[in-house]
Amino acid sequence: MLKMIKYEYRKSLTSLLCMLGGYAMIEVYLLISAYVLEDEIHFSAALTTLLIAAYISYFLVMIFGVTSYSKELKQKSGYLLFMTPVSSYKILGAKLLTNLINGVIMVAVIAVLFITGFRIGEDKFSFGNVLKSIEELYNEMGGSWSEVIAKILVFIFLFLLVTYMTVVVAYFAISLSATILQNKKGKGAIGVLLFVVIIVLVYAVGYQLPTLDFDVSSAFAKDVLDHLPIILWFLASAVAAYIGSATLLEKKISL
Repeated sequence: MLKMIKYEYRKSLTSLLCMLGGYAMIEVYLLISAYVLEDEIHFSAALTTLLIAAYISYFLVMIFGVTSYSKELKQKSGYLLFMTPVSSYKILGAKLLTNLINGVIMVAVIAVLFITGFRIGEDKFSFGNVLKSIEELYNEMGGSWSEVIAKILVFIFLFLLVTYMTVVVAYFAISLSATILQNKKGKGAIGVLLFVVIIVLVYAVGYQLPTLDFDVSSAFAKDVLDHLPIILWFLASAVAAYIGSATLLEKKISL
């Protein structure tokens, strides 16, 4: 599978470098705002742009993975790939793993840049005082800063999980539409329709599941355990979609 992952990385390298170049431009803007302009408004705008860039780039990585898979099912290059002796489970697993790793790398790079930028903001401006004010207000309301951090981390985890599950379901819808209509026209439209129907059903079930109430000392562990039913449901949906897609590939999707 390692060779397959390397192959997928070579295909996505240009897109990743473009995104990293965009991050570098935002970081330059942030540093100029802090040390040359010494302007808090421009500095805050740069930090906000970093957060928006993380959100957009993660989606772009996921979208690139889906569109790349869809194109491979329509082109001769895909035929050659899926007709190799390599198991379809490994081929599809390499694609999905590459998407996940790329997305996490992009978000991690932004997180490092954002934390570094925030430290600069504490040094040059009044960002530290803002955090202290928020912490004091939350403490007065009976909460704690650790609870806030835990909720943010769990939110990020759920966001990544739900987004990634959506991508795996998209792979399954594309594979399913390819087997239903084979090489006939309208395959793409049917794939989109199948994706919408399946993902709506998965979301509808997931958000009807109850939130639990575990009694544990760790705020992060409590938040994760409280959301365990929906986490397990989305994980199971992703695994089922992956197995379904790989099984369809094993049965010789008409490329």
